[in-house]
Amino acid sequence: MESCITPGVSAAQGISGYIANGFSDANWLTVARDVKLANGGADVYALGTNIALGEVLPSQANATSAFRYGEDGAIVKRGFLPQYKDVPLVELGNALVPNTINGTPQTIVSDKIIYMVPMGMYKPVKVVFEGNTLTVEKDPLEMADHTYTMTVNMMIGVDVVVGSKFGAIVLP
Repeated sequence: MESCITPGVSAAQGISGYIANGFSDANWLTVARDVKLANGGADVYALGTNIALGEVLPSQANATSAFRYGEDGAIVKRGFLPQYKDVPLVELGNALVPNTINGTPQTIVSDKIIYMVPMGMYKPVKVVFEGNTLTVEKDPLEMADHTYTMTVNMMIGVDVVVGSKFGAIVLP
């Protein structure tokens, strides 16, 4: 999904109007509204890493009132608010790119993007299985020690296929 929000690609994919640069209340409300309206009024939720979602806080002027209503416990416990301006926040799990473990670690999911996705619409990540799952090469009744020899032949593909309009807030 990250590759879809680059400037040239987002215009080709028809989502350039659903991307905002920087977090602000105006950007948050605009992207959430536009994604909701583009998907037939479906509720919207925000996806991101805990670092990205930790940027979603009330403005400095409103911060004291937000903490007065008990949101400080959620921020301390989870690192981000459970909901902001009627949009639930959901943490995306992250992992390190395998070849970067012993050097400078790089994560798979960017900490600089918050995605806004409609609830109940097309799931954006598709998993495809192809091939026979199990092949028995030697029958245990023909082997002296009655052992199996098996080969597992399976191809698994994972890709992002987005059938619904989604938005993004790109953090600095």
